[in-house]
Amino acid sequence: MLRTPYLPGESDMEQLNIIFQALGTPTEETWPGMKSLPVPSTYEFPVYPKTPWRNLFTAAGNDALDLLEKMLTYNPVKRISAQDALLHPYFRNKPRPTNPSKLPHCTKEDLNNSKKRKHLEGEERISKRLFV
Repeated sequence: MLRTPYLPGESDMEQLNIIFQALGTPTEETWPGMKSLPVPSTYEFPVYPKTPWRNLFTAAGNDALDLLEKMLTYNPVKRISAQDALLHPYFRNKPRPTNPSKLPHCTKEDLNNSKKRKHLEGEERISKRLFV
């Protein structure tokens, strides 16, 4: 929906911080058992409030926001299952999915170029970290 990675962390701790900024910092109330997870005890996460999905995804319909909310729930007991997610109204509402015959086709050359580009981008990121 944003046409860019939504939660793009560069390290585990940065990733958690980005997730907490979007979903709010978890508590024992929102995620029972969270305090017993293996997180460095010396690190305290900043407390962020949950950002309303409507503020982040302004063009999304109510069904899309509902599905996101159900998938991005900390408590695994309350999180929607993959099977139930596939049955969600979001996948039955208009606009209908594009017929696969009308989608662009990927060739072996496209795949090879993509793999080379990802490899080079990865090397570039490593270089920046080592020399910056």
